[in-house]
Amino acid sequence: MKKLIYLLALMLPLCSSAGLIKDPWFILNPEAGAGISVYRKVQYETQMGPFAGANLRFGKRVWVQAGANFMQHKLSAKLDTSVLQTGLQDLGVYYLNVPAVLGVSIINNKLFKYRIYAGYVYSLYLGASLENARTVTTDDFQKTVSSGRFGMGFDVWRFTLNANIDYGFTDVVKGAQNIGYVGFNAGLGFKLYPFKN
Repeated sequence: MKKLIYLLALMLPLCSSAGLIKDPWFILNPEAGAGISVYRKVQYETQMGPFAGANLRFGKRVWVQAGANFMQHKLSAKLDTSVLQTGLQDLGVYYLNVPAVLGVSIINNKLFKYRIYAGYVYSLYLGASLENARTVTTDDFQKTVSSGRFGMGFDVWRFTLNANIDYGFTDVVKGAQNIGYVGFNAGLGFKLYPFKN
């Protein structure tokens, strides 16, 4: 699998320089930003957590996009709803997110695009750092979380700006009722490929 990824990465600049891809129909877009995480049905105080990754967009006016990014949910929350926990617990929860969205470019000029999109995010739990830990531990988080994503974005020359909302369909903590995730994210990216706008 690694050899295939390396081969594809080498083929992109070779095909471009040889003129084999004169009008590319896909975009490779590294992106980084920050998000605000909210856990529903519990007391919380939210903070901003970073994310970084890349997206691959196929199509022009109507397009599909898949990607992967590492993200931290950073907040203080009362995850144990019983009387055993009386205060907030500081959380840094780490996920590998794999989003897949369908979008349309409402404005689709060469130097400026306005996009809207919706889709699904599959999140794989990687671990957590917990302060003031009481009854909830790192082993109590669900291994996977599913979310719906709705967002909008702009392309200005080779730069991209995205803002989206993730609404979790599954509980974040095992055995906890309705402790769902809502995320508000914004990211800035750069069109690494194609090399010409």
